Amino acid sequence: MGIVSRWNQEYDKGSLGKDNRGKRKTQREIEDINILKKSYALLMEIRSQQHK
Repeated sequence: MGIVSRWNQEYDKGSLGKDNRGKRKTQREIEDINILKKSYALLMEIRSQQHK
């Protein structure tokens, strides 16, 4: 499963952008991933509103 398809599933479940700090990653990697997830969630929200 790719990153975008996993993020789509997380977005549908409402869990995209939530903290996953239990994973063993550096703080910088966690921040980068969270920024990308939140940006993707916002993009999906904007796209869904454009289709209305």
